[in-house]
Amino acid sequence: MKANIVVGSVLTIILINNVEGKFNLDGLKKMTKPLKAPCIQQSGVDPALIEAANNKNFVEDPQLKCYFMCVLQKLKTIKSGKIAVSALQAQINALVEDSLAVRLLQLTEACKHTTLIADLCEAAYAYIKCGVEYDNSLNFFP
Repeated sequence: MKANIVVGSVLTIILINNVEGKFNLDGLKKMTKPLKAPCIQQSGVDPALIEAANNKNFVEDPQLKCYFMCVLQKLKTIKSGKIAVSALQAQINALVEDSLAVRLLQLTEACKHTTLIADLCEAAYAYIKCGVEYDNSLNFFP
């Protein structure tokens, strides 16, 4: 009986160690979903504008821009008042499945020019807009 418990425990440990635990796109969407309500509350944005943006229809709205800034803040990708592409890339490498990570890293490179915008809400809006226009199939923002 003790041998069965030991063998079962060893197999469980092996299985746990073989699971990478990295996120796929659905996992990223689930992870970011809880950020939506507090960022709506903080920014005061109309949720319809978020839905429109997720469908590539970006409205020039200050509250929408600050909603995106809030999401990026909660994802810990804003450092010293700027979007830190390097922090985002480090998170992607650490947390995202390899095949998806490659595509997301390409997106971060394609859109990093938007992070030079001085106003953080404007920069966040431009960055998210660039990403959605680059490849909307990679959009995991709530």
